Amino acid sequence: MNFDFSVVEPYLVKLGWMVGLMVLDIIGGILKSVFIDKNFQWEKVPAFLPKYILYIFGWGVSIFLGVMPSDASESVVNGLDFAEPVVYGAVMVGVGASLLGHIAKFGLFPTQLARIGVGDGTSRKDLG
Repeated sequence: MNFDFSVVEPYLVKLGWMVGLMVLDIIGGILKSVFIDKNFQWEKVPAFLPKYILYIFGWGVSIFLGVMPSDASESVVNGLDFAEPVVYGAVMVGVGASLLGHIAKFGLFPTQLARIGVGDGTSRKDLG
C-alpha cells in the first residue's frame, strides 16, 4: 500500500510557511524584548507557544473538516472547502501583523509601515 503524498504536499508547504513565519515572529519578539523593552525573561517565552499551537490546530481542524467525506448538501461541502484558505489566511495575517509590529518597534521602514497603519512613523524614538 503506497501513500499518495501529492494529497498532503500543498498542506505541508503551507505548514512550512506558517511555522517559518511563526519562528520569525518569536525571534522578533525576543529581539524586541532584549533591545527595545530591555526586560527579556526566558521564563516567559513558553507562554507564547500555546498561541501558535492553537493556530496550527485550528488550521488543521479546518483541513480535516474540508476533506471529510460528507453526505450533506453541496453548500455545506463548498463551505467546508472554503474554510481552510480563510483560516490559513487569517492566521498568516495575524502572525504577519505581529511581525510587522516588531519591525516597526525597531524603527525599520517607518514611513512605509505608517502608511499601512503600523507604528507611528518615527524611527527608533524609544531607543533614546
